[in-house]
Amino acid sequence: MHYSITFPIVDLRPVLPETNKLKKPSWPIVKLEEKIPFIRNFGCIKDRLNGGSEYWGSEDKFCDATGVIQFGKLSNNTKPIYRRFFSDGLFMNKLEIGLEHREYYDELNGNSFNLENAIKDLSQLKVNFKNKNLPPVSLFESGKNIASCYADASTAAKLRDQYIYNNLISGNPLALVVYNNGKPVQLPANAKLVLSEIDAIKHINKVTLHSIMLPIGHQRLKMWLLGIPDLDKKLSSSDQLLWDKTLRDLRINLSRIHIEKETTAVILTNINTKSIRFKKQSDEANLIEFYLGKISEKILKKKRFNLDQNNLLDFALKCDIDIYAGENQTLEELLDFIENKYLKNDLKQIFPQ
Repeated sequence: MHYSITFPIVDLRPVLPETNKLKKPSWPIVKLEEKIPFIRNFGCIKDRLNGGSEYWGSEDKFCDATGVIQFGKLSNNTKPIYRRFFSDGLFMNKLEIGLEHREYYDELNGNSFNLENAIKDLSQLKVNFKNKNLPPVSLFESGKNIASCYADASTAAKLRDQYIYNNLISGNPLALVVYNNGKPVQLPANAKLVLSEIDAIKHINKVTLHSIMLPIGHQRLKMWLLGIPDLDKKLSSSDQLLWDKTLRDLRINLSRIHIEKETTAVILTNINTKSIRFKKQSDEANLIEFYLGKISEKILKKKRFNLDQNNLLDFALKCDIDIYAGENQTLEELLDFIENKYLKNDLKQIFPQ
């Protein structure tokens, strides 16, 4: 079983004055130089082994973030696979953490693997941070601490103050669990089937996708459950390439729709609460409109990777951030600075009032 959790870290500094943000590394990074860039206390920038995404930018390079977050004691069944930090150089940043967990099937006695229990155990693993002032927390609650670590790492040490932590805001995390649906597995009771097959690879084998808001303690963790069977036959090179690419594209797509929606929600919320202030047609207003236009078009694209997006978007766009918790009570008021009426309509679809 593969468990990954992605934390959106929204950087408001591109539209704020005098943030003392370090100039390097300068995202997006097109090509790695001889002197490999790094993020202090996180790690070095690396090329992604399988490259980026044809639909989503800023997926080809990442910072190996092993240094910033460490796990406490892990069982022999669980091992960390990656801790990766991505950035688009504007507002969107994300930290992905991946774990491999060995599933246990008691097939002799007919007992199925309880996926919900395993997910809750992994989500509540204790993690520590490079910044010793930050207390250990459960993995799924790490967002604020990760944002604080990145604020420290990307600000000149002599110029740090308490206000830098207001400029980097964590959105709600998203978990993605990949499990073997060819084995007896007990899914969480409230898991909703979203896809029963994927057209592009249904001739190879059956892949399923469920969605769930899983209660953990007093919170809910948004989650996709991707069921992939063991392949019982050797595939042709073309089918193997198609299988691997389709599933990889799907995972990236699910992650980025969520991350960009959370980023957009945080930006709009901070405009509404006046944490971000700017005038109409200013450089700041134009930059935000550029980002929102680019991202809303990507989020609402009806078909991507030969996959109908409608079923995905019903769940993917669920948002726990109240963008109307401020002075403006309607989206029209909130988006008054935007000139493009089509963009306003797109945002109304993403954040229905």
